[in-house]
Amino acid sequence: MRFVRIGSVLGGVALLSVAAAPAALAAPLGQHHHHGFRAGFGAGFRDGFHISQPIVVPVPAPVPPVQAVPVPVPVPVPALQGALPALQQVFPGAGFAQNPPQFLPLQGNTYAVSSPLLFCGVDQAGTCQLMAQQLAQITPGWSTAVMNGPQGYGVYLTYQSS
Repeated sequence: MRFVRIGSVLGGVALLSVAAAPAALAAPLGQHHHHGFRAGFGAGFRDGFHISQPIVVPVPAPVPPVQAVPVPVPVPVPALQGALPALQQVFPGAGFAQNPPQFLPLQGNTYAVSSPLLFCGVDQAGTCQLMAQQLAQITPGWSTAVMNGPQGYGVYLTYQSS
């Protein structure tokens, strides 16, 4: 967030320095005052510019607005007491103790579980439903939901704490 704010300030300064200074100093060629020829310039040059060529002032492209990205809300530990042990039992080699999945609040005490290992594409919904059934045999409250979440659009495991 800090980098976005700094980038916005620097971008604004760059935009003003590029757009304001040349625009303020530019004048139509007919309004340039002739101060004589400079050394090294022959006929057809005035103030170092060729008279028959237009002056091009670059215009910077507009900067798109910054979009807000939702940040997962930390879930209280008591709500997850049954979730993590069930995940460790069904997926013992997944390393959920060191790298736990994200729990995103949905409604009430129901949470979407986000992890690359627990995500299924819509065409693989049956795989996530089988995972939810295995987890529900250990700890009740597991199900699935189709949604657009941190892993993209697909099927997510859900956990409802009691």
